Amino acid sequence: MADLEAEVLQEVALVVADLVADLVAEVSGRIVSMAQGMVTGGFFDAGEVLFEVDPSDYKIALELASAVLAKAASAVNFAQKDYNRQLDLKQRQSASQALEDGALNRLQFAKASYREAAARVESAEADLTRTRVIAPYQGRVRSEKIDIGQYVAKGVAVAKLYATDY
Repeated sequence: MADLEAEVLQEVALVVADLVADLVAEVSGRIVSMAQGMVTGGFFDAGEVLFEVDPSDYKIALELASAVLAKAASAVNFAQKDYNRQLDLKQRQSASQALEDGALNRLQFAKASYREAAARVESAEADLTRTRVIAPYQGRVRSEKIDIGQYVAKGVAVAKLYATDY
C-alpha cells in the first residue's frame, strides 16, 4: 500500500447565532425561582420558565383592581336605573330637563369609570402573567446577571440569550 501523506487543513471561521437577544424583565421584584439552564452556558427549551419574579404584589394589585371594577359595575347599574327613572318622570312631565341631564351625566361618568377599572384589571392581569419569564425559543444563555433572591427592575436586561433551533 502506498504511503499516504496526511494533509492538515486549518481555517479560521466565525460562527454567529442567527438570533441573539437581551432578556429584559417586564416587571420589578425579587426572583423566587430560576430554571436550571438559566446560567451562563446553560441550555433551555422553548416555552420553559426561565425565572419567576415574586407574584405576591401583582396578585394583590389584581385583586384591588377587580374590586374597583365590581364597584364601578354597581355604579353603572345604579346610574342606569336613575337615568331610566328620570326619563320616565320627564315623559310624565314630573321632572325637569336638568334632572334628566344630571342623571345622564352620572351614567356617562359611571360608564367611563367602569372602562377605566376594566383597563386596570387587564393591566394587572398582564403584569401578573409577566412575573413568569418564558423562553420564546430553544436556546442557550450567553451571559446572565441574576440569581434567586435578587431584585430585578422593569426594563433592565438580565441575560443575553441566543437561539439554537434556527
